[in-house]
Amino acid sequence: MVDVQIGNNVEYLILGGIRHEYDDDLNFCKATLQLNVEGIKTNIEATIMLEELSQLLSDLKKLYETLKYSFKFGSLEDNVSVEFTPTYSGQINLLGYVRSSNYNSSVNFEITTDQTFLPETIIQLQEAIANLTAQKSNNQ
Repeated sequence: MVDVQIGNNVEYLILGGIRHEYDDDLNFCKATLQLNVEGIKTNIEATIMLEELSQLLSDLKKLYETLKYSFKFGSLEDNVSVEFTPTYSGQINLLGYVRSSNYNSSVNFEITTDQTFLPETIIQLQEAIANLTAQKSNNQ
């Protein structure tokens, strides 16, 4: 299981312990949403589709290459949503929320980071997807 950290060293969202949710449908993945912003911390279990992770990877690469690309990452189950918006100064604003599966609680957040943190996030996400895809291939 691989963790993917989005943000910077102080404020971040971790998609933790990304793994398959079901043995018979490997497109569904589980992750723990670990938000750390201004002393607020979460530990929320979420379902994320493998294709959503692949799209996030594609979008992050495009953002890193151009520093002009805005996009929104979200899960089908609506446990997480993050808008990535670059600024003219090279910073990236992350605006979003994490929400429990029963929708009883949610935390809105805003994180400002810069492009220097993107390469590590991209590498972590590539590793997570490679692991999930290898497991999917082995089970078919």
